[in-house]
Amino acid sequence: MKKLLFINACIRGDRSRTLRLCKKYISAFLSWHTDYEWTELDLNEMSLIPQTREVLDRRDAFIEAGDFSDPMFDLAKQFMDADHIVIGAPYWDLEFPSLLKIYFERVSVSELTYDFLGDHVDAYTKAERAVYITTAGGYTIGKNYGFEYAQGLFSFLFGINRMDLIMAEGLDIEGADIEGLLKDAMNRAEEIAKE
Repeated sequence: MKKLLFINACIRGDRSRTLRLCKKYISAFLSWHTDYEWTELDLNEMSLIPQTREVLDRRDAFIEAGDFSDPMFDLAKQFMDADHIVIGAPYWDLEFPSLLKIYFERVSVSELTYDFLGDHVDAYTKAERAVYITTAGGYTIGKNYGFEYAQGLFSFLFGINRMDLIMAEGLDIEGADIEGLLKDAMNRAEEIAKE
């Protein structure tokens, strides 16, 4: 079976509109791609700590020894092994919740998920495609730096050159048709899921 990895940064849990979109996309994707199984990483339930000096020193010692057997590399190995990646992250302060940044730092491991080789990067991930799903109370007006960051990171370090964006915005504007806006985004999710 192929593997879909759902990176859930929807901090509000079941109250999250972004999570509703994610569930719709994953359900539609699995109905079209029956050779996939899926795993959800709920970042809110994980004990992710920032990359402190102590964490980095420990990680660097393992990398220098060429030893990736420590559990600190499990997230990176899981990420490398995924065939399709779905990121669910609400639009917060022009980007995304900080737990997602910590996750990205955990899976960005030189000599494991990628390698710098002079003038280029070799990526060791399997996935060729990712989907970034988000919702915003206001309008992003071209400043969705969370999506842009994820897209750049995935392309440059991980060799994942296709990242689709599914977004509903303007949800908290007075008079907004919230369900209508979400339905439009869900329709887009279903279309992308077929591909």
